[in-house]
Amino acid sequence: WCARQEAGRSAYPVTIRVAPGFVPWLPVYFAGRMTAESPVPESDGWHRVELSFESLHAARDRLLDCGGGVEVLAPLALRKSMLDYADQIVKRYRAESNRPGR
Repeated sequence: WCARQEAGRSAYPVTIRVAPGFVPWLPVYFAGRMTAESPVPESDGWHRVELSFESLHAARDRLLDCGGGVEVLAPLALRKSMLDYADQIVKRYRAESNRPGR
């Protein structure tokens, strides 16, 4: 039953770039989600990583936890969703800092 459930899950492939300082945290944040054992380093020190999630929402929720340690390259819908959430957060905190008494 477990094997059938696991096989029936839809895969949502994601490509990210990981900051050099965040690479040691990959196993903590993405255990079982990386499609390759070791990330591919790029010339600027960042690493390209392929991940698999159940959905866009699951990917976004987990990747937002990483802050600036990751950059979503694909899919575009996830990249845009990350940007939308980041814009909402920035607007909220800017509005808060402009209130009197803050």
